[in-house]
Amino acid sequence: MTVGEVVLERCAEGQKKMKSLFHGWKTIVFLAVLVAGFVSVAGCGKKEEPGLRVNQERFSKNYLDAYLRLNGVVEGKKGEASDREVLIRTLVNNELLRQAATREGLQEDPDVKVVLDEQARRALAQKYKERLWERHDLSKLALEYYHDHIGDYARPTRHLALVRVTMHFKGGAVADRAEALQNARTAHAKLREGLPLAAVAEAYSNDAECRQRAGDFGDLRRDELPPEVAEAAFAAVTGALLEPIETRNAFYVVKTLSDVKKVETPFEDVRSQILGNLRLTLSEKELERLRGAATIDGPALKGVDAAASETVSEKASSLR
Repeated sequence: MTVGEVVLERCAEGQKKMKSLFHGWKTIVFLAVLVAGFVSVAGCGKKEEPGLRVNQERFSKNYLDAYLRLNGVVEGKKGEASDREVLIRTLVNNELLRQAATREGLQEDPDVKVVLDEQARRALAQKYKERLWERHDLSKLALEYYHDHIGDYARPTRHLALVRVTMHFKGGAVADRAEALQNARTAHAKLREGLPLAAVAEAYSNDAECRQRAGDFGDLRRDELPPEVAEAAFAAVTGALLEPIETRNAFYVVKTLSDVKKVETPFEDVRSQILGNLRLTLSEKELERLRGAATIDGPALKGVDAAASETVSEKASSLR
């Protein structure tokens, strides 16, 4: 892979498809980095199949294929033709702007130089980290970590009966709070008297889901409930019938039908989170190695090293 292709590959990663001519001078500079990567190797090595010419600048087919691929255009994918058209047109437009900027000497602007240099630095740093990750079987390590820490991924659940009475708003204010509260109190009294849950939900709830479920919501996690309801429902003893709990837009009558139990979160639900933490840990360990072998000094570092080390420790501690 040529130097230009390396720069292209990393600079384009993570960028959104460019759907307009340009989004400010930083976007133009970003595209200038891509073009600069191409220009730096133009005419070197094996002759490549032509793809596009914009005045004196030529883009090879390989370059364009990589440019499209890194911007999410996949051959055969729905919308591929229109996406390709937008991206090619954007590349042409920004190359024309780059050429115009170069004729005016804007490439010598100090701000432009800083942005170009930083984009290239980040691109190469990202590529190095990806090569580092490729040396490890991260999928295997993620699965091993999941099984070793399975308890950390267990979520508390509880079987709950809910009679939900919603409130309606008019002009930004609750219009029927008193009525909703009265219905919730009546529902609570009827349940205490022993009326069937389904009958109470049908008679006193104005919430479609509650009526459809006949008041039995099965096993629920804390994050599936309003905070006020979750706090009370998971703290109560089994079999408790709680007084109406008010939230922003409803009253809840809650009955606990089981003990609190923990359910394991499936690996696929946390796979991306674990992989991200593994990549972070590998990167930070490699940075520690590189820092240990490097000479880094200067007045700009005053107060920097301690903060950086603290950040590294905090972010990577979960996997060390």
